[in-house]
Amino acid sequence: MRAIACVSIITIAMIGAAIAEQPLIASWAMFRHDPMHTGIVPSNEQIKQLAPTIHRKQAQHRALSSNELLMLQWSYETGDDVQSSALYAYIGSYNAEVSVGSADGRLYQMDPESGTMLWSYGTGGAVISSPYYDYYSTGNDSIYFGSEDSAFYRLSGNGALKWSYLSSGPVTSSPMMYYNNISFGSEDNLLYALTSSGELQWSYETAAAIQSSPSYSFYNGNLYVGSQDNRLYGFGYGFSLMWSYETGDGITSSPAIDYNNNILIGSGDARLYKLGSVGSLLWSYETGGFVDSSAAVGSYNAAYVGSGDNRVYSIDTTNCSLLWSYETGDAIDFSSCTAPMSSYNAVVTVGSSDKRMYSFDASSLNWSYETGDKIRSSATLPDSETFIFGSDDNNIYCLKYVTPTPTPTPGPWPVFRCDERNTGYSHYRGTLAAGLRWSYKLSGAYSSFSPLVGVSDRVYMTDGAKVVVLNSNGSVAWEYATGNTIENTLATGRYGEVYALSDDNIFYALNPDGNLSWTYSIEGGGGSAPNLDKEGNVYVSSKNNALYKLNSAGAIAWSYSAGDDIRSCPAVGPSAIYIGSSDNNIYTIDLNGALSWSYATGDDISSSVVAGTHALYVGSSDNNVYALDLSGTLSWSYGTGSDITSSVAAGSRELYVASHNGRIYSLSSTGSFSWSYATGDEITSSVAAGTHSLYVGSKDDGIYALSSSGSLIWSYVTGGDVDSSPAIGSNGTIYVASRDNSLYAIYAPTATPTMTPRPTQAPTRMPTQRPESTNTPESTEAPTATPTPIPTAVVVLNDTSFGIGEQLTVIFKINEPITRMFTVYAVIIMPDRTMLDIMTLSPKIKPVATKVSGLPAGFGRQLLSINVPPGAPKGEYEIVVAFFDPNTKITVRQDAFLDVSSKFTIGQ
Repeated sequence: MRAIACVSIITIAMIGAAIAEQPLIASWAMFRHDPMHTGIVPSNEQIKQLAPTIHRKQAQHRALSSNELLMLQWSYETGDDVQSSALYAYIGSYNAEVSVGSADGRLYQMDPESGTMLWSYGTGGAVISSPYYDYYSTGNDSIYFGSEDSAFYRLSGNGALKWSYLSSGPVTSSPMMYYNNISFGSEDNLLYALTSSGELQWSYETAAAIQSSPSYSFYNGNLYVGSQDNRLYGFGYGFSLMWSYETGDGITSSPAIDYNNNILIGSGDARLYKLGSVGSLLWSYETGGFVDSSAAVGSYNAAYVGSGDNRVYSIDTTNCSLLWSYETGDAIDFSSCTAPMSSYNAVVTVGSSDKRMYSFDASSLNWSYETGDKIRSSATLPDSETFIFGSDDNNIYCLKYVTPTPTPTPGPWPVFRCDERNTGYSHYRGTLAAGLRWSYKLSGAYSSFSPLVGVSDRVYMTDGAKVVVLNSNGSVAWEYATGNTIENTLATGRYGEVYALSDDNIFYALNPDGNLSWTYSIEGGGGSAPNLDKEGNVYVSSKNNALYKLNSAGAIAWSYSAGDDIRSCPAVGPSAIYIGSSDNNIYTIDLNGALSWSYATGDDISSSVVAGTHALYVGSSDNNVYALDLSGTLSWSYGTGSDITSSVAAGSRELYVASHNGRIYSLSSTGSFSWSYATGDEITSSVAAGTHSLYVGSKDDGIYALSSSGSLIWSYVTGGDVDSSPAIGSNGTIYVASRDNSLYAIYAPTATPTMTPRPTQAPTRMPTQRPESTNTPESTEAPTATPTPIPTAVVVLNDTSFGIGEQLTVIFKINEPITRMFTVYAVIIMPDRTMLDIMTLSPKIKPVATKVSGLPAGFGRQLLSINVPPGAPKGEYEIVVAFFDPNTKITVRQDAFLDVSSKFTIGQ
């Protein structure tokens, strides 16, 4: 489904007393909270001044206190993206309910405490529009919203249709009451006003689609709305057009009205504008990307807005100066936030396309919460502790501040695949630059097993017959010797306890201090890495083909025998345990130890099964990745052409898996190919996924960090094969072992670039042009020599002339070390001198890697290997690899401190 930038950014809630003496009619009754679209819950006194007849429960939003946790209260899965922002209203006999739309075409009504669906109403198109609860005039519990089926709907509080009105285009704009008429925009270019009975009262045609949501000023009774024709429109009483103001690009943002009756509006031209009530420009503020999100306006002249440059900004509205900004991991398209208005030190909550909802306290990160996909919905705040929002992973989320009973929490990577379901996904962001923090020398050849990161970021590793526990600085905390080699990865518990199966046929449980807790005799010794459920039960297999369940005291609950070795780590689901076996089968064992079903692949399974919410994912030595539903039916399979013994990393919509052919593959949850990345040799290491990046080892001696789009962020060369699977620490350190018998801790801090937006003060009503990108090197002549010595590097081609269908291979290699931080681009310059990104073969140029701390001499990487496609233009091509200082603005190719290239021709 296409993304519609119709939602907002920032919501702000004021600390103040709740209104106890008056009935609570609604607390978040419309998009952006109130008719002025401030994104603010005002105080009691402000409510009386602004609209004496409107009463709301106070959100009183605050920062997370030191004795609280942010926890998921509930989530509800719809059938598609949730970009609509939730309505929280006291409907009927003052029962609070949540209303929110989904791209599956339905409006959902939820119980806010349990997340239970009360009812849903189906339309013929995606519901991106945020619902509006009419408590002004009708008194009939009416909910208004639009749909991409071009209709606008009015429902009763129990979900019954009162009427619908058909426009001529999708309705993604959120509605607003205006002089007892309900107003909304449509992509047929019209702004509509309907009576409460659904009759057309008035319409106004702009020159392009209206996705912006209209706002209404209490001060002068005017209505404001933006259009994709680049203009903001102001309407007075009787729907008369008073003025329009032209920006430099389309307006998806909704106008916000401050307490001086001025208007804040964002534009696709990368600017936030402040206009007077008569349409005069007071100032504009330039960000580094589109401003489709709506601004929130607070007291003390502070405004908050998000940008496509990945940042949220706090701006002083009196002089257009930057108070603070914070960089997230992706564009802030359309999400909402909350903060007290008592000072500049606001608590601001905002969603990002990096899949996270963020909360900032005085510009410092208060917390973040990761979902399975982009967040383009606004957060709704019914009280001081609750956040309700949607995600493109199809879910509606309700988060809540809680003061929990103290319970131990697991470390950041406590078991082989990070969690009991074997997802391979961490909630922590791995390092985006490669540097050696420390290394630890192991004694033998068992460095193919994987490290773990437990409580206090202690690192747990097997070393021959020993369990080795290291402090986060690399010093030894303690060691424990078993009676024989430990041939698999360990497991750790919530308290720091350690579990290991040794070839002396003993399963060991060790206390956090390294003393023996208990043992259990298992014939055959080590088979799989152990795993634990939330109750502390341990699941482990051995070379005698059996899977065992032991309780936390070491007593056996049951065992199950497969037809051959079980080398895959057990996955623990809510109602079953999942394993793979060398007898080619995937097994599902219920919690009592009985077989539920099995599924046969074409070869043995060493890969660990991933227990997803709705599906299982596993690789097989028959070269395929399999997706099965929870009943054991094949959903799809994908062939890589070579054995898969590494385990899948599985998010809500994307899967990453490595193959013996040396490639990492990205697949959608439906099995479609997204991209692949080639290393220099076979891969048996499993992918570890952080919040913004992927990590994997290769038998080419390298450790690789990739972005979620498949571009190289950094690589690190060790002295041997890297069969071990990486683990991610809480501070982003990557831990992985190499066949050179060393355990590596890789981490390098990356500088955060300082934004230098430029405010404009000219009060002219001229459009501001969109700033042109200057982030990619331009095709110019070769750089002139500089006094700084440039490391020698080469771009090697397999030939200098190619015909259609012939294989073209590009390899980059350096012969002297690079000892400074860099960002590197690799492009193909076409015969007509246009450029293509070498990784994607598209005109959108992206860095191959950013903020890498250096590279060793001898580093080499294959950049491209394709057959020349039919239709490739004839003529001379040039491959350019250019290294830039990441803290220096790139304007031309000569800005590179290292620029190497190679030319070739394509003929017949």
